[in-house]
Amino acid sequence: MNNIESFNQPRANSEWSSSKNDGDDLEENLWESEQLYNMLVETMTDGLIVRDKDGSIVFVNERLCQMWGRPKEELIGHFMTDFLNEENRDVFEAQIAKRQQGIYEPYEIKWMLKDGQLITTIMSPKTIFGSDGNFKGSFAVVTDITARKEAEEALKKQAIELARSNSELEQFAYVSSHDLQEPLRKIQAFGERLRAICGDSINDQGRDYLARMQNAAKRMQVLINDLLTFSRVTTMAKPFKLVDLNQVLQAVLLNLELLIEQTKGRIEFDELPTITGDATQMRQLLQNLIGNALKFRRKDVTPVVKIQAQIFKSVKKKTSENSSTSNVCQITIADNGIGFDEKYADRIFGVFQRLHARDVYEGTGIGLAICRKIVERHHGDIAAKSIPGKGSTFIVTLPIK
Repeated sequence: MNNIESFNQPRANSEWSSSKNDGDDLEENLWESEQLYNMLVETMTDGLIVRDKDGSIVFVNERLCQMWGRPKEELIGHFMTDFLNEENRDVFEAQIAKRQQGIYEPYEIKWMLKDGQLITTIMSPKTIFGSDGNFKGSFAVVTDITARKEAEEALKKQAIELARSNSELEQFAYVSSHDLQEPLRKIQAFGERLRAICGDSINDQGRDYLARMQNAAKRMQVLINDLLTFSRVTTMAKPFKLVDLNQVLQAVLLNLELLIEQTKGRIEFDELPTITGDATQMRQLLQNLIGNALKFRRKDVTPVVKIQAQIFKSVKKKTSENSSTSNVCQITIADNGIGFDEKYADRIFGVFQRLHARDVYEGTGIGLAICRKIVERHHGDIAAKSIPGKGSTFIVTLPIK
């Protein structure tokens, strides 16, 4: 019969039980308690180590032996510093000094295995006092976090590599766009000269080819400018400062004045908040979103764009002790345009992603990608919802500070 069964098994012979004296009952209860204690200690998922008042190891459980890769006989009677390299021995001694000052806290430390490898653990120490109040020793629960630390290091390296790769891509886009500007200007300039000087002598097919070439050059120019804008979100970003979004919106409406007149559009807006951010990028963000709302309008329907804002508190960080909140503003730009299928709600924020043919709606498919990059740089979020034929709503959430 194993320990659990013997501990839980009721006594079958009540007459035999009643014949036992109190000393026998006490001895059996102690035996059962010891069996339960041993069972709990040896089945712990964490290591357990007990030291006497001189610092010598007097007990370890099986999990600690597995963790350190050593049998109990190689641990009992030794000091914990025997299994530490010089760096971690200093960490251990510093913690001992803290405990002598009455400071008890979990701490991270690495232990050396037989093969010289190190494992990383969290030590949670406690002091043992006797009934007379004198110091008797200490014990510690040892948690192996080696796998977690390795995963953290791998993620850290991956993040560094990703940042480096993104930086290189942004620099590549910026340099490539600049390098493309000069030959493109020559194509446009010589195309204009060819049409001005030789236009009368070119047949209809030649003039058609020339017009197509110039239109392609114009599209290329727009694409290069958009790529430059996209790369500059981070490469030429300005420091954050207080930005009155009302002033930003007025500047945007002034820039879009001609488009608003051409489409007979109506822009309705509420009072907008002041946030900490990059004013130039906020202007780019609102101009792209409002410009899209006017561009993707329904035929024979006056485009109406409604801009609203509200401020609310959002949980910024939550711990077991407390949670802090910060004010965020949510700006919605809603239109009554053509809308789109919401299954494309994430796709539309990708670079070069278009839901319509170029001959139907002009553009490079970078505008919303720029919006997302700007919002992410401001530690915010952007999302979209829509009903085809009814309109779209873009929701931008930004921290006030």
